[in-house]
Amino acid sequence: MVNSQASEWGVPNWRDESDYPSEKTSLNTWRWEFTRRRPDYRDEWHKYKWETYELWKQVHGEDRTLHPDGCGFRVNIPGSLRKYGLISCPNPAEATPKLGGGGPVIHLFENNGGSFVSGISDEPRSTTIFLDAMCVAVTFDLSKPLGKQIERARKNLEMNQKFKTGENPSFRRHTSKWSTYLRVIDARDDEQTYGTIAREILRYTRDEDQAGYQEWKLARNLMFNFPS
Repeated sequence: MVNSQASEWGVPNWRDESDYPSEKTSLNTWRWEFTRRRPDYRDEWHKYKWETYELWKQVHGEDRTLHPDGCGFRVNIPGSLRKYGLISCPNPAEATPKLGGGGPVIHLFENNGGSFVSGISDEPRSTTIFLDAMCVAVTFDLSKPLGKQIERARKNLEMNQKFKTGENPSFRRHTSKWSTYLRVIDARDDEQTYGTIAREILRYTRDEDQAGYQEWKLARNLMFNFPS
C-alpha cells in the first residue's frame, strides 16, 4: 500500500529498499533527494508557487500546459540560494526535476561552500563590505606573488574557522547510509514509530525506539546540513 507521503510528494514507499538511490548516485541527486524532503522547503513551495506563476504570466501570458504543480515549473522562494543552494526551486514532488520539458538538470545546485566576489582597484581606496554571519573577506595584492598570500590566507581562515566553530568542518560522505536515511525520513513522515523504523529498516529483532530515534536524528541532520 502506498503511504500518503509517497502519494503527495512522489517519494518511494519506505518499505521498498530497492526503490531508493544507490551509492553511485551523483552528489547533486542525493542533495536534491534530501532537500525535497525538508518540511520548510515543501511549505515554501506551496506558499510561493501561485505568486510565482502570476508573475510568470505577466511576462509570458497564460499557459495552461505549465501548471505550478507540474514538471518544469520553478518557484521563486526569497533567500532560496542561501537556504537551499537553489536559485529557482523545483517542485519537491519531482524526483528528477527538468527544465521546461528538457533533460534533467545537471547543475541543480549552486556551490554552497561560500560565494566568490571579485573587485579590483587601480588606486588605494576604502570600501565597505557587508558580510553575512560566519563569513570573512580577504584582500590580495595582485602586484606581488600570489602563492604565499594564498597560503597565509588559508592558514588564517582555518584558524578563524576553528576559533568560531571549535573544529575544522570536514564532511565525510557516507553514501552507503544515505539511502537508509531517506527511508527513515519517509517512514517518520508516514507517522511510523521509532520502533517500527528500528525493526523494519534497521533490522533490529525487536522494537528499539532509541535506535530508531538516533537514526532519525542523523538523517534529519544531514537533510538540513547537506555537504557541498
